[in-house]
Amino acid sequence: MIVSGEAGGLDSLGEARRAVRRGTRAVVAGATEAAVAPYAMTCYATSGMLTAGTRPDEGYRPFSRHADRYAPGEGGALFVVEDAAAARERGRGGYGRIAGYAATHDAYHDRRPAPDPVHLVRAMRRALDDAGLTPDDVDVVFADGMGTREHDLLEARALGTVFGDRLARLPVTAPHGLVGRLCAGTPALNVATALLAMRDGVVPPVGNLTDPDPAYGLHLVTGGPRRMPVDVAMVNARGYGGFNSCLVLTSTT
Repeated sequence: MIVSGEAGGLDSLGEARRAVRRGTRAVVAGATEAAVAPYAMTCYATSGMLTAGTRPDEGYRPFSRHADRYAPGEGGALFVVEDAAAARERGRGGYGRIAGYAATHDAYHDRRPAPDPVHLVRAMRRALDDAGLTPDDVDVVFADGMGTREHDLLEARALGTVFGDRLARLPVTAPHGLVGRLCAGTPALNVATALLAMRDGVVPPVGNLTDPDPAYGLHLVTGGPRRMPVDVAMVNARGYGGFNSCLVLTSTT
């Protein structure tokens, strides 16, 4: 078990890839959460991060003008991570490939985000280097999208540092606004969604977002699914206590 807050959903996949490279034939990895329980809800309530909204459209709204923290949810995703040759032997091509992975830490333990996104930037750049790719190769980013102005601005700044002028044209989404913050399950679910986006050529919009804030400077996917080819997807995750993780996926075609 890997415990790194919300980032754990990506860290488990990074560790699974490492195990496969060491000779393990296949690993079941991913993350799920079942947080709607008295103890967990008490922790949420004392964190100051729960939305005060009382209607679904007032809840979890990543990158919104009226972002009001987040609503917790339950769920996640699990995957079979295996060597490509082993998959072919059993007649499976796979949904995609873990091409790059990296994790960093802010060394800043607080409910508020670190004042500088330098370590989130490092995670993204190291994952791209691990994949042998450049920022220009990325087709879509599945953002962490915490749902507070402070956290979302930090992530937008980090994306701007990595992608530069291209950020104005690079599709960015956070579909988990529709299901709530699933803790470690969120990035795992985003990995599953990214793999299906590669397969079907459809990127889902940011969940529950009707009033995107232009101050973020992001080319957010809004209004409905966007049909587009996806060969390279980046998935980001951040966990309380300063965890940052990034996974780069590539298609198998």
